[in-house]
Amino acid sequence: MKCGVKESQYGMGYLDAATGVRSGLDISYCRAVAAAIGLDPDTDVEYIPASGSDRFEKLASGVIDVLIRTTTWTTSRDASLNADFAG
Repeated sequence: MKCGVKESQYGMGYLDAATGVRSGLDISYCRAVAAAIGLDPDTDVEYIPASGSDRFEKLASGVIDVLIRTTTWTTSRDASLNADFAG
């Protein structure tokens, strides 16, 4: 599963450059989704950086399978994006 995440927000989606270890709620959620659909969270999840400016493009084009990072669900996004928001 290709999971679009943020890498610079400690506590949500963070990549420790020195150790290569990812942490935060978004990372835990990616792992939980993977496990829920029968994947191994340790081997079957690929974390792909998704910035504020390219996250929806990556999702729409299939670069990522799921976007799990700080993103607000707005009426305009709901109407204009071909995406399902979980909330």
